[in-house]
Amino acid sequence: MVVGGKSIVAVGDTSSCGSKYLKISDLAVMSSGASSPKIVSNNTNSFVAEPNFKYGQKFVLQDELTGEPLANVCYEIYMNGETFHGKTDKEGFTHFITSETEEELEIRIILEDHEHGE
Repeated sequence: MVVGGKSIVAVGDTSSCGSKYLKISDLAVMSSGASSPKIVSNNTNSFVAEPNFKYGQKFVLQDELTGEPLANVCYEIYMNGETFHGKTDKEGFTHFITSETEEELEIRIILEDHEHGE
C-alpha cells in the first residue's frame, strides 16, 4: 500500500528480504532475526510538542528512628495544586516526579488502609 508516495507497512508484514516488521514505540523497524533491527521510518508526529521537563526527582521515604526504607507504603505528594498518589517500591522510593520549573512539594505518608486508585 502506498500513501503520500510512501510505502505503508504493518506489524508482521514481510519485507523483500524475508524479515518481519516489528513495532517498537513510534518507529517501524525490520528484523532479520540474525542481526540488529534496521530503522525503516520514523512515524513521530511533529505537531505534538514533547514535554520539556527540566526538573525531576524521586524520593526515598525512611523510618525516622531506624533510617530503614519504608517499603510498600502509600504516600501523597502535593505539588503546584496537584496531588499525586503512590506506593513506595521495595527500596522505599516514590515514583519519579517531573516539572518544567523548580517547585516546592509536600510528601505525606498514609498510615491507614485506603484505596488511592492504583
